[in-house]
Amino acid sequence: MTLQWGVFRQWTKRHFVEADGCDLRDASAIATLANEVWACTQAGIVRFDGSHWRIANGDWSTPPSTLLTRKKGSLWANAGDGVWVWDGTHWHEVANAPSVRAWAEDNDGTVWVVSKDALWRYRLSWESIAKIPPNAEVRGIAAYGGQIALATSSGLWFLQGKRFHFKELLTDYTKLPTNDIRDAAFDDAGHLWLATDKGVVVFCDGDGILTLTGKDGLPVEDLRRVCLAKDGSAWFASPFGTMRLKDGDWNYFASRRWLPSDGVQDIAVSDEGVAWVATAEGIAQIWQQPMTLAEKANLFERQVNQRHKRLGYVTVRRLEQAGDVKSGCVEISDNDGLWTALYISAQCFRYGV
Repeated sequence: MTLQWGVFRQWTKRHFVEADGCDLRDASAIATLANEVWACTQAGIVRFDGSHWRIANGDWSTPPSTLLTRKKGSLWANAGDGVWVWDGTHWHEVANAPSVRAWAEDNDGTVWVVSKDALWRYRLSWESIAKIPPNAEVRGIAAYGGQIALATSSGLWFLQGKRFHFKELLTDYTKLPTNDIRDAAFDDAGHLWLATDKGVVVFCDGDGILTLTGKDGLPVEDLRRVCLAKDGSAWFASPFGTMRLKDGDWNYFASRRWLPSDGVQDIAVSDEGVAWVATAEGIAQIWQQPMTLAEKANLFERQVNQRHKRLGYVTVRRLEQAGDVKSGCVEISDNDGLWTALYISAQCFRYGV
């Protein structure tokens, strides 16, 4: 028998539902900025500094529903028909801004905004660029090197021409598996990633299209959002949890084990690879914690001693409140001997090594 020693990366999580007086339910959007996390929730705009959640609302009449982290380190929020910028201490409204349905920042710092009927560009001032196709519900926008792509209910739309206009890509004329495009994002190589109702689509160099479905290991094909992290991973939101693709391997995070609720609305990933997941019932933090086998064994030992021992026997614990491991009590079971035998076997192995 071969044993591997050293430090391993162990997936772990934390849930935030009500914290520091903030109601974090109905989380619709989330973003990371420097060492902070920002979210649109039941309490309005909230921020987390790593220790405490705080409400950080501005002087707006309609709460924001989307957030945009700028590459130079500022945070934008849409509220009603306006755009607001966080200066480090307060929110300030951006003059003459359009209403926001979707937005993205190009790699040169240009902000592109989809309003009700037009595409806008912001450099030093706002400029209306093109009309939005009237037959398409725009769900997301992606920008890279001047390329603009819209994720819509009627296919994928690209901005083209000297006189800007949109060109539609539909299943009838391309290898797209569906016209129901929910979200879009460019990676650092210029590849376009799409979240659709039939899986992941990646536009590679030239006309190459890669489609990832359940046959390729994708846990859920009905996707809502895509988030591309700096560590090369791709995260996806779905009505049934969130999933991560990194180096060809999938990780799937769902149900109370990982999320306050399965319906994921948005995802943000920090520079350190920590994922923040917004759901209707709160916010989840998911990350990989370096841990030795001894540290992991000590963790389980503490859990057994705190929650699963009754008169020296190891047994199951029935919870009075789902998700609250401190509630309830250990029960009397005819399987006490089995669980205790497994525990003793683990202790024998521990002594042997």
